Amino acid sequence: MRFSNRILKFSIYLFVSAFQITASKFKEHNLSVISLSTLTESKVALNNIIQRIQKCASQSVIRIVLLGNDAFVNSFLQSYVECLASRPREYMAYFRFYFVPLVFSYLAKFLGSLDSQYETLFGNNESSNEISDIRDLSQKITRYLKTSQRTLSLPVGEVMLNRKGKLPEEDSSPTFLPFFCYVCLGTLSSNESQLSSIDDNALLSASLSLSISTNQQSRELKDSSDDENSQTILSSSPQSKIANQLIKNSHTDEPSTSPVDVSVDYWTIIDNQKEKKDGIRTIKSSLKSNIRVLTITRQLIMNSDDKISPSLTMTYVTREKKQKIMKFGKKLKDLQNTKMIEPQAITGINRLVCTSKSHNVELKVNVDGQEWDNVKFFQISSQWHTHIKYFPLALFNDIRNV
Repeated sequence: MRFSNRILKFSIYLFVSAFQITASKFKEHNLSVISLSTLTESKVALNNIIQRIQKCASQSVIRIVLLGNDAFVNSFLQSYVECLASRPREYMAYFRFYFVPLVFSYLAKFLGSLDSQYETLFGNNESSNEISDIRDLSQKITRYLKTSQRTLSLPVGEVMLNRKGKLPEEDSSPTFLPFFCYVCLGTLSSNESQLSSIDDNALLSASLSLSISTNQQSRELKDSSDDENSQTILSSSPQSKIANQLIKNSHTDEPSTSPVDVSVDYWTIIDNQKEKKDGIRTIKSSLKSNIRVLTITRQLIMNSDDKISPSLTMTYVTREKKQKIMKFGKKLKDLQNTKMIEPQAITGINRLVCTSKSHNVELKVNVDGQEWDNVKFFQISSQWHTHIKYFPLALFNDIRNV
């Protein structure tokens, strides 16, 4: 889909909570920027735009520029699916979102893998958390608005979190959240929900870049007839070479996150049933293991209509046990240095349920940079439950073949 020449209106929103930057600094570069800091404020902003659409019968596409991190984009995604849930489908055609990362961003990395121009413009935040100067940033925003001519329909996934109540007698209620990029268990640090250590960033980046191979011998599967989903790494691919190096760099002797004993049930799509009219058919499999890292990301496959496949990829890292019987006096450090199994990946996932095997252990789940604690179990679906299935993001002309 290409933009019309009559598209003139746009709004720029800046996430101010985590960055030493203010909206007033953009005025001298002829950009009007609105500062936001909470999810409530993003909902108010989006509702104001919807009211503008209702008043104007011939409303053109409204371009919304988001300056910030993955968590800020997710807050707008939450507002987007909530505000448009009761609106006609035609309203979705009025929106185009432009993401300008201010720090390291998994979404920006994902978009850069699809679009070389986007990578050139915003890829310098790959290994740095320093914000570029306002003049340079303003020029990039202007170029992005003027020259991007394609809309990427990014699938919206769904996470259901079942969290423990604040009081012992309080019943837990499910929380439904949309996500566009990743859901992570046991990777991001608790004191910095958006950014983790370089080693953990590397592992998640690898799972975003490529669907890694699955080693059948290292998995504990039940009812598994999904051998077609097991793949070997294609070392000849440039993306795979980067992924292999990132995974190699992610292995440390003393990881920041303790392993969690979990049970994961997941349903993979049967390839030859994808086009059936009676719905998608899946096969259920199970994984029970002591996991250090578990990430669920969007599978990087483009359909013929320039839409990304809604299927998901699960990447995980487990630990091997050196011995079943421990000797008295064994140091904790020796336990931490037990060998770590290489990352495994399972592709083509349509649905997933993850539960802690211990009733006393609560999980921490990170959804697009937003951390949720006190989680008893969570469920992930590849698509959002309402008619809002895609999040429209602006890219340039050349979407790479992936």
